[in-house]
Amino acid sequence: MHIGGVEVEIRRNPDGADWTHDLVYWPVKVEIQPSALVTSDLMRDVTSRVLTGIWAAGQDAVAACDFEDELPDRGGYPRYRS
Repeated sequence: MHIGGVEVEIRRNPDGADWTHDLVYWPVKVEIQPSALVTSDLMRDVTSRVLTGIWAAGQDAVAACDFEDELPDRGGYPRYRS
């Protein structure tokens, strides 16, 4: 899907075997790619909306990006650290 010049791709993770140990192995990946003209503020907004939407649906999600500390709940990492 496209949101304001940002492409959001959701797909099954071919390596998604054991989601309990490492996010690299979670069963679904969401990739968010900006076009050349997208501002960093829009990227943060879209990423925040996708992330909180996933949480609202009762699913686990964390963000892995350069600005994860600027996202809700610091990108979700505090939710899954023991």
